[in-house]
Amino acid sequence: MELTSTTFLVTLIVVTVLAVLAALLLWNRIPGPGWVRWPLRLLMIGLCQLTAICVVATWINGSYGLYSSWEDLLGTDAGQEAGAMTGVPVGRARFTQNGDGTRTTFFRGSHSKLAGQVVVWTPRSTAPRARTARASPC
Repeated sequence: MELTSTTFLVTLIVVTVLAVLAALLLWNRIPGPGWVRWPLRLLMIGLCQLTAICVVATWINGSYGLYSSWEDLLGTDAGQEAGAMTGVPVGRARFTQNGDGTRTTFFRGSHSKLAGQVVVWTPRSTAPRARTARASPC
């Protein structure tokens, strides 16, 4: 299952609901003395919290595109180069002037291996205006 797939998110939601239902149904049915029941109850609460956090983290990742794959999330380099976008290195990026005061370029990050279009807004030129010579009244 892919990290950003809807199937993965739905599976996590179902697992979270099942963990909550299991905690509700098994809360008073855990056999044994109190010193055994309380750690098991804490474990059930922890499992519910963990699955809920995973659902939220997966939803945020899908919305903002923070990690594109399991390899990206875990930091392994396997397959990183194959999925990396191409572009010119940062040192050779050339900006083109647009008519609306923005400049655009396309380049690839040397460490992240991500590439994309960059738009930079620059204020109007503040070049000095030509002054006219005035005669002083002497």
